[in-house]
Amino acid sequence: MTLRKILILEGESLLGAGLYCLLSELKDVEVITTEFANLEKLVQIIDVFHPHVLILDEANLIEISPAALPLLRKNSILRIILVNLDDNVIQVCDRQGILITKIDDFYELL
Repeated sequence: MTLRKILILEGESLLGAGLYCLLSELKDVEVITTEFANLEKLVQIIDVFHPHVLILDEANLIEISPAALPLLRKNSILRIILVNLDDNVIQVCDRQGILITKIDDFYELL
């Protein structure tokens, strides 16, 4: 099986730590976390790490300009997952709607 690389852009929340703990237990998955400094640094990290999945708290989108998502999506293998803990919503930015009702559904998404 191919190694899946997951980048968690955690900001200062506990969300990143929790997701890291859950996902790092999976085999064939490499997980790294980083703080958001600016868009240029994020793009550099993506260029170096080449993640398949970028997970970020929807609240962090305020810090990332609206131009960021199209820039990040230029990488054809990158799936962007926005998590909103207030509404228990996970939004996947790859032009499809996916219903997540249990943790196994989330794992399959990766």
